[in-house]
Amino acid sequence: MTGMDEYEKLKELYEHMMVVRKDSRQHIQELCVALDNGLWFPERQQQAVRDDLQALSQAQDALCQALAQVQIATADKADELGERIEAWHREQENREAMKAMVHQLEGIFDVAYVGTDESIASQFRQMQGDVKALLGLSLTFDELSARAEKYIRFLEAVHFDGPLLDRDLADSLRSQFGGDISLACIYHDFRLTEGQSAAAPEEPTAKVPPTPAFTPAPEPTPVPALEKATSAPAMPDGMTLVQQKPLRAKLKGAKSFTHDIQQFAEQTEGMAIFWLMALCFHDFVGEGEEARLSRGLQEQQKRMGAHTFENSLQAIRSRFLDWGLAAKYQWGTQPFYRLTPETYDVLKRDKVRKYFNIPYFTRMTDWTCFSRLYEMERFVLQVLDHSPYEIAFFRAQRQAFFGYVIFGKSMVVDDGTFLPAYLLIRPPFSEAELEADQKDFQYLAKSTAVKLLLTDSREYAKPWLTRFGTEDIYVALTHPDEKGDFLFSSKGEVLTADDLFAVAVKKAEMDIPDCRDIREKTQKMLFLNEHVAEVPDLDGPDESDAPGVPEEPEETEKTEEAQPESVPSEEAVPDSTADAVTDRADALQSFCQLLQKGHRAEGSFWLHALASTAGPDEEAWDALSDEIAYILDDPLYDPAAHSDGFDFWDSMISLPAIEMGQSRDVLNAAAMVRAFFAPAEPKGYLLSKTWSRINEEPNEAFTAIPVLKQFVSLCKNFADTQGMSLAYGLQQHASDRQPVDLDGARQAVAEQYQALCMDERKPSPHPRLRGLRSQLYGGHGQVVPYFKDVDAFSLTELSDFCNTFLNTPLTADTPVNRIEDRLVNENKVKEYLDGIWFSIPVGERKNERFLGKDATQQIKLIKKSVLILCRYILAKQAAQHEQNQHGLSPDVLAQQRQKGLDLLQQAQADLVGQTVDTVMDELAKAVLQALLDDLTRQFQGCSSGEPYYAPLLKANAFELDSDYLPDLMPDYDGEYPLVPRLQQYIRMLLTQPTADLSWQDAYHQAVRVYNLGIARQIAGLDDAVKRVGKRDTVLQYGLQYAAADTENYRSDVELAANYGKIIGKERMEHYFSVADTARSHFKKTQNFALYKDLLQSCLKHIDEEAEPRRQSVQRELDQFRSQIQEEDLSWLDPIQAWLDHGNLTIVEDYLHRCAHKSPREMKLILNYQGDFGLKTFTQFLEQYQAEFDLCNKNKKLSLKNIYDQKPGIRNKRVHDRLNRKEKDGLDFVEAWSAESSAPGKSMKPLLEGLGYGNIADIQVSRAEKNCTCYSVKFEKNPPRFHHPFAVFGSGAYYNGLNVVLFRGSHTPQSIVNEVSRLSVAKEKGTLFFLDSALTLSDRRELARLMKTNLDMQNVLVLDRVLALYLTHFEKNDRNDKLLALALPFAYVQPFISEARIPPEMFIGRSAELAAIQDMAGPVFVYGGRQLGKSALLRQTRYLAHHPEQGNYAIYLDIKNKDGDAVLGDTYDELRRAGILNKHVRTWDELGRSLKDLWSQGKKNIDKLMILYDESDHFLVDAAAQQNRPIEVLKDIRDYVPGHFKFIFAGLHNVIRFDRRQLGDNTVFAQLDHLVVKPFGYLEANELLLKPLSYLGFEIRNQDIISTILAQTNYFPGLIQYYGKNLVESIRSQYKNQLFTDCNTPPYPLDESYLKDLLKDEKFRQKIDDLFMITLELDADNYYAIIALVVAYQYQYERQRVVPVTLDTIRDVCAAYEVHKIADMRDEQLQALIDEMTDLNILHQEEGGKGYVFNRYNFYMMMGDWDDIERKLREYGNA
Repeated sequence: MTGMDEYEKLKELYEHMMVVRKDSRQHIQELCVALDNGLWFPERQQQAVRDDLQALSQAQDALCQALAQVQIATADKADELGERIEAWHREQENREAMKAMVHQLEGIFDVAYVGTDESIASQFRQMQGDVKALLGLSLTFDELSARAEKYIRFLEAVHFDGPLLDRDLADSLRSQFGGDISLACIYHDFRLTEGQSAAAPEEPTAKVPPTPAFTPAPEPTPVPALEKATSAPAMPDGMTLVQQKPLRAKLKGAKSFTHDIQQFAEQTEGMAIFWLMALCFHDFVGEGEEARLSRGLQEQQKRMGAHTFENSLQAIRSRFLDWGLAAKYQWGTQPFYRLTPETYDVLKRDKVRKYFNIPYFTRMTDWTCFSRLYEMERFVLQVLDHSPYEIAFFRAQRQAFFGYVIFGKSMVVDDGTFLPAYLLIRPPFSEAELEADQKDFQYLAKSTAVKLLLTDSREYAKPWLTRFGTEDIYVALTHPDEKGDFLFSSKGEVLTADDLFAVAVKKAEMDIPDCRDIREKTQKMLFLNEHVAEVPDLDGPDESDAPGVPEEPEETEKTEEAQPESVPSEEAVPDSTADAVTDRADALQSFCQLLQKGHRAEGSFWLHALASTAGPDEEAWDALSDEIAYILDDPLYDPAAHSDGFDFWDSMISLPAIEMGQSRDVLNAAAMVRAFFAPAEPKGYLLSKTWSRINEEPNEAFTAIPVLKQFVSLCKNFADTQGMSLAYGLQQHASDRQPVDLDGARQAVAEQYQALCMDERKPSPHPRLRGLRSQLYGGHGQVVPYFKDVDAFSLTELSDFCNTFLNTPLTADTPVNRIEDRLVNENKVKEYLDGIWFSIPVGERKNERFLGKDATQQIKLIKKSVLILCRYILAKQAAQHEQNQHGLSPDVLAQQRQKGLDLLQQAQADLVGQTVDTVMDELAKAVLQALLDDLTRQFQGCSSGEPYYAPLLKANAFELDSDYLPDLMPDYDGEYPLVPRLQQYIRMLLTQPTADLSWQDAYHQAVRVYNLGIARQIAGLDDAVKRVGKRDTVLQYGLQYAAADTENYRSDVELAANYGKIIGKERMEHYFSVADTARSHFKKTQNFALYKDLLQSCLKHIDEEAEPRRQSVQRELDQFRSQIQEEDLSWLDPIQAWLDHGNLTIVEDYLHRCAHKSPREMKLILNYQGDFGLKTFTQFLEQYQAEFDLCNKNKKLSLKNIYDQKPGIRNKRVHDRLNRKEKDGLDFVEAWSAESSAPGKSMKPLLEGLGYGNIADIQVSRAEKNCTCYSVKFEKNPPRFHHPFAVFGSGAYYNGLNVVLFRGSHTPQSIVNEVSRLSVAKEKGTLFFLDSALTLSDRRELARLMKTNLDMQNVLVLDRVLALYLTHFEKNDRNDKLLALALPFAYVQPFISEARIPPEMFIGRSAELAAIQDMAGPVFVYGGRQLGKSALLRQTRYLAHHPEQGNYAIYLDIKNKDGDAVLGDTYDELRRAGILNKHVRTWDELGRSLKDLWSQGKKNIDKLMILYDESDHFLVDAAAQQNRPIEVLKDIRDYVPGHFKFIFAGLHNVIRFDRRQLGDNTVFAQLDHLVVKPFGYLEANELLLKPLSYLGFEIRNQDIISTILAQTNYFPGLIQYYGKNLVESIRSQYKNQLFTDCNTPPYPLDESYLKDLLKDEKFRQKIDDLFMITLELDADNYYAIIALVVAYQYQYERQRVVPVTLDTIRDVCAAYEVHKIADMRDEQLQALIDEMTDLNILHQEEGGKGYVFNRYNFYMMMGDWDDIERKLREYGNA
């Protein structure tokens, strides 16, 4: 028998003896109890004792005999005997290891050097001599292993069975023996003699590669199998499982797993997460290869240095192995790590996967796949002599064994080394597999110079060479051939690595780029690993076909390495949770005060929260929280973590920076008081053992307060004599104890039986699910019998079944109130179900996992069933105890109760006198006091039945689950952190003492704020609480308020983004996601006030995140202020106010303007107060009541006579002293009165009195008793209107005007009804004359009705009040005042976002307009989209086209038309204008015809302008004709200077086209250009504000206008779109009752309008789209690419504003192969940058440092990192 066999036998005998001893103890204790109490001892129990003693004697005899055989002396104590066995085993191991090492060293004499280098032969002989001398020495094992290590490493290299010698091994040989020996090993110049072969060793001891033997080789301990034999093939030869432990129980839960891993990651600066992700993404990770597979680890290695990095990594590997997270394997000499199956299962849970953001897992389908890939990787690393940092590996694996590796594109790295492009191919085993991967292979092969076919033999390579084609294919063998060669050409020529390198250099298909960033970019691209798919793993069946589970979505291409690092920058998100608890000592003090004031629940919750937020160096907080939770009987205490609480006796808690004092002893003593009072196993061995230790080991608390120890003794004696804990005894005989409801528990079991039977009968299309239900709940199922006839089973049988699923075994002392969901271990339920699931045969799909909703339902059903059965067990145990005649007598219990009460009261008195020196001493004293108070209440029989954490409900701020337990890590905690909220509540409790809130008051408090879930739980605690009626109605209100809160929150977030307070679009989406998650949660719990509080917390976090940027902008403002040489800087106060308000967008905008404008100009802008009619309207409102009173008082008079009643008018009229304005007024009211009395007679003078002249025709379209309708037409020669409303201006002259005259009184609703009934044309303006007076309230009600009724568009209502007020103005000003007074009550849309801009809305551009009208001015007009070039040309035509004066302006849209088409259009328009009659076929004919007009004087043509719009395509076509069309037009202009002009308007490529021609003697050199830029501030302000003012918008804060203008980038097109939506938003404001009829109009334009707009996702998207249209100017998309590069730079610098230079732009474009930018000359690229600066998209930093976005919001519009990179790649591919 070997030493190992002897050890196993001894261990087995020893463990058997210990089990027998333990089993015997129970029966012997029962005997002692019977003897002590004078009881009769039944024969059955006597026999059990006899059997136990006989079994114990036999076990001890067998062990003694075995010990004697190996000469181990016996011991007095059994524990000591076990230690002796282990010591003997270690001695045997060392002896065997020494033999193995000597044998291994002797193997060096079986090695021969077969090379030709005599120097190496000499060195090898010297080596053999050294080994011989070493073996002759008398050394210990440790001494021999230290000196033999280098020789064993040499033998490992000799025994290695392939060309791919491990690089670390080669380096080790080089350092120990020099380069010659190392090189000879690499080239296999050392061979084994005596017929030995590394590939096929004759003896097991010579099996290669051997396990390193310079350390003692322990006997392998039994470990769980990695794969199930039924589902995965065996590991290949050479692969061994070195270490694998079961996963720690604590890590099997999702919450504890994420918590512990995150803590460990913080201790290792994130490296633990990187290592974990590498295992997820790559399955097998070789030791020493981690940095190559993880960019995060690469960065850490560079930062730490190699030595520190390796030490940290080794600590991570050890921790992962110890915790059972990873398993360690060895293949050859290379150690590997892999996730254990249990870890893999935890990681695949949704919560864990989302927490760590794991996009996919890689799991090998076959070990061969792993070995092939690793062969290939080592081949590249070693044979081709490249280090891991010079090669980006591209791992890919399919369902079978096809693998390939591509490394690099031909490139030069930083040190000048050339890296060729290689493709290494490991052929598949079948043609079908190749076909499946053909596309991938072609993609990889396309850009590589050298393709290597890695096969096992040259013969095997032939068919694959035929398949791939022999061109550029080279063969690499996995094992050298008989001559030691392994590289060949396709023709069989032997090659070396240098030969292959030369081929790669020669055949490289692409130039070596200059950009050094290419390597990082290539690595990143390759690490995207888009070919890797999640495949069925070795550890279990596939999940994809689980019943009820939809297919997993396709894997994303993102990996941890490919994503931008989320390391917080100096402007990153602040951690409010970490800052919340700044002083841990103060936090402990708060805990003490809470306990002292009786707030036990709040204190426990606080301590748990502190532990959950403790840092990586504060692990002791968890231990402290656990121990105190146990002492206080806190239901959040996890009993699975400790042995009945007895191990707290050894607790040695030490908090960082906190003086512990005597607190450890006090807490440990308190824990023992709790442990002995309520032990889980009163008859257990630990009770006696711990009591012995308490008597033997010192404890300051027991010394200072001896009665504590006496109380422990009382509990111990009670347990020994009664066989139950004192807690249980008191509970069973408590006066207030609920009677045992065994019948109720039995009824619950019966009802559950029916539920199980119903589940078994449920139909299912999945046969396996039907089988599972049958095996569980069928007639002979595994679960259903316990419920069908529960009384047929003993309590032991029932308990054994339940304990299968419980975290801790069920005992008689288990309180009934602890029978809750937490008691059941969900993982155990899953394992139980999986076992049944896999036992059901279903053919080919036997490996599918049981997942999805069906699995969840079964887990819930089993959990519920187990809990019901547990309650029955406890009820039956209690019932039996009551019936037991030999049970605890009331007298004995009363005596024990009084003794305990006396001891507790004495302990309380002694505790009061104890002094404390530290905060921890005070804490321990408070905990002990709380424990004594709790025990005293229990001994007095007056303990509360209220759930432990129920008092938290009174805070109305924290949720409890159905078991009245709080959640320490809710899903929404990130933006609604628990600690600050709890800290605030605790501060209130401690500083604002109030009378304890009654449950009734707490209930009403919760209902008032719609925390209905909390209210419901409060009502469930106390039946006396009076509940509110109509609960469904209250719930509907709560849901409505939550919906409104959500809507307001989303608009607040959008507004914050508009203010520049949110960094990046993905961050904004994060806040929306948080709200969505929280809303779903709180909708279930119905705590709507908490939901609102969470939303406010998110908004607060947004402000906190924006604070670094706000401070940065503040510094810019302060710097600007310091540069101004003025004493009075108050004009900067508005900018400071906007910054204080958080509006970073407009402050940045103004600061950029300050950099380019003088202080005088900036003062003008900041003090600008444009009045465009609102002042007139305000004055009207002030005088409205007086005017109405005058009309109402004289309502029977005509308006003319009422006008006479105005002060002074009648007297002046009689004496003919009226001034011009008064005469105009009189004429107007006379026309009004005449028309009212005789319809149709005076309508023309009435309209002329309102400013409408040139009337051509007035027709009565409808005549009724009190209503007359007119259709008015005008001469198409409109005057120039001051207001911006075309429908009542120039549009009326072209389209006509509707007029309606109403007589008699009407209400606002009847007016609307009448207009709707008349069906007037909405595209025309309608003037509605009402010959009666409306009150102001009716006017405002009418405004509401008109703005919310689509039929009331473009309708102005003039009543007597408004008409009378219009007499204050002269006739020529009355039209403008009419609109200023009537429009606020109407709905008219002046803004045009897409159609032609009418002349009234042509605002600004006066300089550009004058330049175009100048007949000697510029010819080419260029600018980006949305800037108003077309509007500029149309306005020119509107102003210049007067044929009656001989002035003609012809406008032509020639978009996408060539020269011939444009010639035809030009002729057609000139013919229509009556200028040309004769048809022209060429441009030259056109030129001659136009010249003839002036030379012959046939036509009265003074000026002729031809305005060509959208001319880009035409100019390109003209260039193909040597610009002949342009030369013809120029000749005409030169022929008649001042009489002819042409304009070409287009995009910016017009000037790029021009700049290529300016150096030549061409037509372009003699033609001027005009740049159309975005508006200046004053122009933009007028465009937006003028129409809004007429419509009654009141601008109370200029920052709203400035914000809008900044968002539009001062582009006229965007301003028009924004304005249009502002006007339309009035409707929703009215509908949402945000306006009140008594106050509006005017309409205050404030943040509510912006929020209302921003709620509309279509509006937000449209603004972004319009901006992108500006960037995507033409087919080249130059602007868009440059903007992406600027955004890329911001992202690369972690969202900081960093200027880009021309070189930066070219480098990034080169990295993404956007050659049309990368290859530009400086002047070309600078021209594009200048144009983007003209467009306000970019601006140059001071000192010419580079260019940045003009506004940070532009960066947000470009998308997140993935969007930016994707678009750049698309432009590169294009």
